[in-house]
Amino acid sequence: MGSLLHKVKRRGFGDQVATVWFLLPILLVFVILTIIPLSQSIFWSFTDYNGYSANPTPVGLDNYKAVLKDTELLSGMGFTLLYTAGVTLFTTVLAIPLAVVLNEKFFGRDLARGVFFFLSVPSMAAMGLVWRCIFSPLDSSVVNNVLVKLGIDNLPWLADPSLAKFAIIFIAVWSGTGWHATLYLAYLQAIPKDLYEQATIDGAGPFQRFFLTRSQKVDRATRPTRLHSRSSSAVSHRATTGLVQR
Repeated sequence: MGSLLHKVKRRGFGDQVATVWFLLPILLVFVILTIIPLSQSIFWSFTDYNGYSANPTPVGLDNYKAVLKDTELLSGMGFTLLYTAGVTLFTTVLAIPLAVVLNEKFFGRDLARGVFFFLSVPSMAAMGLVWRCIFSPLDSSVVNNVLVKLGIDNLPWLADPSLAKFAIIFIAVWSGTGWHATLYLAYLQAIPKDLYEQATIDGAGPFQRFFLTRSQKVDRATRPTRLHSRSSSAVSHRATTGLVQR
């Protein structure tokens, strides 16, 4: 018995050593490409280093004070927070009902799933160019052409700051809803059918069945997608705003 436990312990130790060796290259790359540059940036932020200084001198919190006094930077940070909150909220609110609908049986369901997922396939750059033509302030743009037919004057979608912010958030929600709905759909399909049938037998209506049998799965699904929305918002925000400013 003692020899058996000894073998088990040795095997467990060997597995741990193998795990460390497998993780070592990833940790090494992470330290070189992330930890070291981040540490250098934090150190240089307390100096007058400008990218070329051979001997930077400490300046304390002067750099941070200058940043907090920059109105343009604060405005950009404010819109980034607005963009993150808006895209995460509206994408989740639209993607969950869409996933529920796509999980039901109806004619052309597979085609509908493919169409909604395809919206997230084009790159942000290509999609930004297309939407810039759609939201162009010229009469030939799609949106303004429709507005003129409705008797409404052209709107400077990409020239007015408020309208441009709305357009950027709208584009991000439009492109991300299908992808997030696909993730939610995968979680919905993992729900056992007997659980759903049991709720139906107990007299639960469609609204009650959703919250009784699906809310837990959907809540688990929204956690990684909400995190993804927040983490990728800065990248997509910079891409779309760059196209608007050109």
